[in-house]
Amino acid sequence: MAAANPCRQVRRNTERPRSRCPSWEEITSFAKMASEKGPSPHVIGLMGKFIALTGRRRAEFLHLCKTDLKDDGISVGFAKAKAGEAKRRGLIQ
Repeated sequence: MAAANPCRQVRRNTERPRSRCPSWEEITSFAKMASEKGPSPHVIGLMGKFIALTGRRRAEFLHLCKTDLKDDGISVGFAKAKAGEAKRRGLIQ
């Protein structure tokens, strides 16, 4: 067994904030290219479009269920909730 945790020696990658927002033309082009490649890439393209339109995180998209689709919008959970807010949800109209 190791005497010390070797992961403590590893330096974290520096996070760089995104410097720009993709244009609608870029998003549409990405989704179109993905749909031409087959069913699985098409789903990735739709996922990218949804995330771009709503500003949600990938984890929030992946946890969507059919029951989250409401008449007045889409009910989504928050992937990064603060302590005590684990069940917090929002409505995208």
